[in-house]
Amino acid sequence: MGCIGGEADQAFQYIKYNGGIDTEDSYPYESDDNRCRFNATTVGATVTGFTDIQSKNESALQEAVASIGPISVAIDSSHTSFQLYKQG
Repeated sequence: MGCIGGEADQAFQYIKYNGGIDTEDSYPYESDDNRCRFNATTVGATVTGFTDIQSKNESALQEAVASIGPISVAIDSSHTSFQLYKQG
C-alpha cells in the first residue's frame, strides 16, 4: 500500500499495517501521488483498529464520539446541491 490517494479506510489500514504514521514535521504533506516513504523511527500516531459508522445516523455518530474517540468524516461533494451551495 502507498500514498496513491484513496479513502479513509485505506489510510487507516495502511497505518495499522505499518505500525504507525510519521509526524507532520518528519514527513510534510505532498500534493503528489507518489509512494509513501514511511520511517518507523518518526512515528507520531498509531491505529489499533477502526470501524465505519452508519451513514446519515446522528445517534450513531454521537455514540461513536462518546465511546470510541476521534472520528474521521468524509463528505460526498459530487452532488450539484453541494457544489452550488452558497450560504446558510
